Parts: sequence; C-alpha cells; structure tokens
Amino acid sequence: MRILIFLILFIFNFVFADLVEIKGQLLSPSSESIITRHPQIIIKYPADISPVIKADSLRFLVNNVDYTNYVRLDLTTPEIVLFFYSVKPLNLGRNSIKVTGKLINDDIFENTFHINVNPSLSKEVSYYLGLIGKTKSNIEKSMYYYNLGSYYEKNGYQLDALSYYEQAIKLDKSNKKAKQSYDRIISLFPSKAMKLLNIVFDVSMVDINVLKRNSIYLFRCVIENYRDSPIEFNLDNFLIVSGNNYYQPLKNPVDYLRKMAQRGVVTLDDFAISNYLLSKDIYYFEYPDSFIVNSYSQVKVDLMFHTKGNEKEIVLQFFKPLEKAKKRELPAYFKLSFSL
Repeated sequence: MRILIFLILFIFNFVFADLVEIKGQLLSPSSESIITRHPQIIIKYPADISPVIKADSLRFLVNNVDYTNYVRLDLTTPEIVLFFYSVKPLNLGRNSIKVTGKLINDDIFENTFHINVNPSLSKEVSYYLGLIGKTKSNIEKSMYYYNLGSYYEKNGYQLDALSYYEQAIKLDKSNKKAKQSYDRIISLFPSKAMKLLNIVFDVSMVDINVLKRNSIYLFRCVIENYRDSPIEFNLDNFLIVSGNNYYQPLKNPVDYLRKMAQRGVVTLDDFAISNYLLSKDIYYFEYPDSFIVNSYSQVKVDLMFHTKGNEKEIVLQFFKPLEKAKKRELPAYFKLSFSL
C-alpha cells in the first residue's frame, strides 16, 4: 500500500508539476437544475486518488460561505464521499459548490460545481406561485402556500415544505392545516436550528440505531456567533431533558462505550458495530476546557448522551454562554425537541 501511494505521489510531483487536477464527481443532485432549495449534495472522489487526499483538509463552501462543519464524510470505503444536507436554503438561481483540500504532499486542489434552483420547473409549483402573485388576499395566499407545502412534502422535500407552511401560518394564523403540518414535520425532523441574541444553535441528531437502542444519542452541534465579541462555553452548558430527568454529555464517549461493553451493559456485537459506524465519519470527542467562538465564526461540537431509556421525546438544551469580553453570562436558553 505504501509503495502504491509513493508511486501516485511520484506521478503528481513530476508529471503534473505545479498543477494538480483532482476531479470529484457530483452524485446528487443528479440534475443541474432542481426545484428544492434544500438538496442533499453528495460528492465522490474515486478510489485511485482518495489515498493521497488529506481528509481533514477538505473544505466545503456554498456560495463562498464555509459549511465544512455541516459535512459528513464516509471514510470506510476506498473512495472519499462527502454528504451535505442543505439545512439553510440555497439561493434561487445559480449556486456555487466548492470543495478544496490538500494532498499528502501539501499540493492544493479545488473543485467547483454548480446547482441551479428553479421551483418553477414544476408545473404545480409554478401554478401556485402564479396564483400568489395575482391575489391580494392573505387568506388566499395562505391557502396557496399550504398547497405548496403539501406538494413539497409529498415529494420528500421536508425543509421546503416547512418554509411554505410557515409562510402560510404567518399570513393566516387560523390556518389549522398549515399549523398541524408544520408541527408534525418539525417534531420528526432530525436537524433543527434556533437563533437567540445573534447566536445560532444548529443541531442534527445522528441516526445510529445500534446506539439508540441502548438509549445513547449522538448530536452534531454547530454554534454560530454573529455578535461583535467572542463567546465561550463548555460541556456544562449542555443538557438533555426528558420529563423530570436531566442528562449531561459524556466527557469521553469512546471510553464510556468500551466500559459499558466490559460491564455487559452493551453487547460486544453492539459495541463493535457502533465503533464501525462511528469510524465512518470524523467525530471530535476530545473536548477542551472551554470552547471559544470568535465574532462571525462557528464551532462544531459532537455530543453523546446516555439516558435511562423508554423516552418518547428528548429536549437538547444549550444555555447561558459566556460573553468573553465582559465575563458575563448571556440570557440565551436554546431548547430543541426531538421525537424518538
């Protein structure tokens, strides 16, 4: 294997000289023009070049905004595969998706893909958008937005549906169908975000069934700071609440799982499978004494919790981060519910 990598590097260094061309393949969306503003984006780098790519150097930008913290990598195959589910909407029209990275000899490569968002490609969407533009009645607009939400939900675009249901509710608070549809999706959706005091708490529950059946829950959290001064927090600023029970994040998740297996709380099979599934991505379970998020930047935090079990719903809380400059706690209490 080392000889193969050396030969590949030899070719890059002496054949390609200063220019390194690495081509990834955009697997999803399969069409350059789509109707959803929240597509799943999948980019693959083939097996013959993946060994020379530094996986931890990869950066993922959407319209020149860095979303690397939102990307999931699959590193268990000879190919490197990047998964990005666009929780934040793409722009209408042309969008630029850029992947940059380094090779193990520190040469730099860059790939750019383009995705065009055009909801009017759907005749049904175009029809309702046309009706919305013609009427001045908020009640009628609310009904049309609800119909748009139903269309997107039926076609599997839940985030687009949520957006249209939300617009329907804003225009007509008595629109019960829109409210019920909105509440139903938001309770089931594994990725949620909340903004308070110019801080965004963006959370995705990672779907690993072997952990869930042992009442262990994994969350990928991104804290974005849009304030003019840095904020600071640590693991004590997070809790899971279920009924009258409170749970803090595990401080050493990998060691905790190992000890559970040694005590027989988790079977050896479940332990082995969970280790394998966790290895399919890059998780950061080594926590500093405190996390610092500078102004207009973000930090990713992977958290694992172990509960008593039998919960139907859990609430992940992030509360009272410290305003570093003034050494004062901010009155921000984030609460995001997840149905199990």
